[in-house]
Order: sequence, then structure tokens, then C-alpha cells
Amino acid sequence: MKILVAVKLKSRQSGVEKISETHYIVKTSKEAKDNKANIDVVDQLAKYFKVPKANIEISVGKTTKHKIINIQK
Repeated sequence: MKILVAVKLKSRQSGVEKISETHYIVKTSKEAKDNKANIDVVDQLAKYFKVPKANIEISVGKTTKHKIINIQK
């Protein structure tokens, strides 16, 4: 399954918000330094979709706020 994710950095609360079937907003309190935000995004999506972290891959947008993510169930 492919989803489009918009990342909100340095948020007060972390969480995943569903906009539509393929669009999500992920709020993270982490900064974009040293890949910390991407790691937190993967962690949050793994909890939200109840899949292992290894099944989530950022295919496009590793250095931007807008990402395309593949999730294998």
C-alpha cells in the first residue's frame, strides 16, 4: 500500500492524522537532523498501522516534508 505523508516537524504532540484513504499528516517533535524525524515517522506509522517497522519504507522524499511511503501488510 502506498500513502502520501506530510510531516509537521517540531510539534508539541506527536501523532498520525488521516486526511483521506491515501493522505496522512504525521506530527513529530523531532528535528530533521541526523534522520531523527524520518525514524520517528516510521515508528509512528508502524504503531498506527500495527505493522513491524521493517515493513515501512520511505520511497520518495527522504529529505523533504512530503513523502511517499510503502507499507507492506
